[in-house]
Amino acid sequence: MHRRTFLIAIGAGGLLAAVSAMAAPAVADSPAGTPGNGASSQAAVSTTGRYVVFRSVATNLVAGDTNGKADIFIRDRVANTTKRVSVTSGGAQANADSSRPSVSWEGRYVVFLSAASNLVPGDTNGKVDAYRKDLATGRLVRINTSAAGAQANAAADTVRVSADGNRIVFATTASNLVAGDNRPGDVFLRDMAAGALKRITEAVPSTQDLDNDYGVFADISPNGQISTFSTFYADPAFPGHYCGQAWVWSAGTGRSVVKATKCDDPEASRGYPQVYALNDGFAPVLHDGMLSEQVLVTRPAGYPSFTVRIDADCGRDVSGWGKAVVRDCAGQVHRIGNDGQTTIVAPGKEPAVSDDGLSVAYIDTSGAPSTWNQIRVWDRRTGTSTLISQR
Repeated sequence: MHRRTFLIAIGAGGLLAAVSAMAAPAVADSPAGTPGNGASSQAAVSTTGRYVVFRSVATNLVAGDTNGKADIFIRDRVANTTKRVSVTSGGAQANADSSRPSVSWEGRYVVFLSAASNLVPGDTNGKVDAYRKDLATGRLVRINTSAAGAQANAAADTVRVSADGNRIVFATTASNLVAGDNRPGDVFLRDMAAGALKRITEAVPSTQDLDNDYGVFADISPNGQISTFSTFYADPAFPGHYCGQAWVWSAGTGRSVVKATKCDDPEASRGYPQVYALNDGFAPVLHDGMLSEQVLVTRPAGYPSFTVRIDADCGRDVSGWGKAVVRDCAGQVHRIGNDGQTTIVAPGKEPAVSDDGLSVAYIDTSGAPSTWNQIRVWDRRTGTSTLISQR
């Protein structure tokens, strides 16, 4: 089933954001940095923007990278250092590709997915697994196991970590992580400090499946108290069409509840709702392939709020929930401000924003300083863009 979806996000307060271009800011790279000699992607930013994690097939970002696989790296923007994350507790290289990293606020913990079979002892399931790396100790642990340590019988897909690194959500089609699991796909919450595993999709009817068009259907708030996910199911009123539901799980209630439902328009290709987790609640993000729609986003106290409306005629999409980035159909990364103005940052795609709204990571597709796609971070405070995928 092909579903054409675009992200439309509205932040609390402010005027309708207009799309008007301004001159691109100057680029400031770290001294003597060597760009990656392979493509980089899937960037994620820590809460304050100091740390950026990303996926890369480059072999020159760290010494001894000879596995020929896509690895996960972390860049410290203050220390100007790059480290490889997707290695064993002893530092051995992964024997298969890794992907989709997420980082805790202080950069100590990084979670990611990997198809490697040699990252932890006893990995014989032949599936993509989820891992957490402790960069302070070097310890790597597999997350998507049962409470008793049994391996998952199906792949993990999507993994997110809370700000302190202790609570992690992941999605999987595995049926053996908890007793009585009869759903086609589930989202689980792993509490590393308590050593507990909880399925948070228990209330979802077995007729619904997880919505994974963008691989962002599971999220967790920085404080680990809110988790969100999306599902879809066949529309009983219109055969061949589908409905989507956005769910929110709260640690306070221990339950998941539906926050939004949207079905296909029989006359057009329409999208589905998703929600992203915030400390004080949730942020609905509406996917809509035909018409612009406004969605109110709740922002935590002290965080910048934005009002954004993006028309879908050129396939523009907003990255995140009321956050300050939009990529338009020309492949430009923009910042949307409360003043309704948009600044062209650089030719790029896949923008990701720090929780404080001040740092924007994106794939630079300009071809400079390397023909390979590179990861950059644009700093709203300085107006400069810094190369991240460098040695």
